[in-house]
Amino acid sequence: MEKSKIVLNIQKAPKKSNKKELQRTDEWQKKRMGRFTASQFKNLMSCSSKVSRKPWDDIEKLFGFGTSSIKYLYENAMERKTQRYIDTGKGTAAMQYGTRVEPLIQKAAKRQLKKIGVVGKLKEVGFKEFEGLPNAGASSDSIIVNKKKQTLASVEIKTCSSWGTHFDRTFEEITDKSIDFWQIQAQMIAWKVDLCYYIVAEPPADIRKYVYHDGDIMDLYDDFVAECGISIQVIKASKIHQDSLIKRIIIAEKCLTDWLNMGGNLKETFDDTVKHFQENTDLLKVFSK
Repeated sequence: MEKSKIVLNIQKAPKKSNKKELQRTDEWQKKRMGRFTASQFKNLMSCSSKVSRKPWDDIEKLFGFGTSSIKYLYENAMERKTQRYIDTGKGTAAMQYGTRVEPLIQKAAKRQLKKIGVVGKLKEVGFKEFEGLPNAGASSDSIIVNKKKQTLASVEIKTCSSWGTHFDRTFEEITDKSIDFWQIQAQMIAWKVDLCYYIVAEPPADIRKYVYHDGDIMDLYDDFVAECGISIQVIKASKIHQDSLIKRIIIAEKCLTDWLNMGGNLKETFDDTVKHFQENTDLLKVFSK
């Protein structure tokens, strides 16, 4: 932490952290390039209007890919073909804010989880592949481990920069229509757990206070917890939804593999792949732990 003590009118430089960054590094981006990742599964699981109202245990819904899912396939296909990860930079101010205050909310989350009786250590982690599906995975903000280092639960932390985004994440109990639902289910698949603690922080009065803070962000911890209340939802694994997610990944993976091997029109390859699985549903492995 940066010292506030002044010696000879020269401020001491911040201490270097020995902690290894696990996310948002070049290595982390390389691992995710061309892969199906949890933060984008809401796009992969989008549906056409024809099947959008059907339940996920209806096989017709599984094959009713929406425009967002096809666009996501294209993005992954091009990353694999070109071997280029498109770096969009630091993103919006809201994204910069989320990254900047992550240490603050991690500390606040530890205390909040302890208050509600959660036993275990909060451990930050990187990208975790799905077992048997190496081209899919998730990056949980943290996991909870016991003294034997066994993983007990995943932890997903969200910061909000407005009351609108806070509404999206907290106004109702999370369902498969919620913005972060598929990301959370994917994390539980990756870590083979049945629980995820979904932690959402209220927005501050002005995110610029944190984004442009010139110094150790932990100096603002007391200010952050005073104005940014935290809510926690305990999300359970949904077998039906996880099964559907795995099956869509299998369909998408075959599509991209065939297209990369044979070339041609990606849309035609996609249509042929969907038809192939519609006629051979037994080829879709049912996910089970």
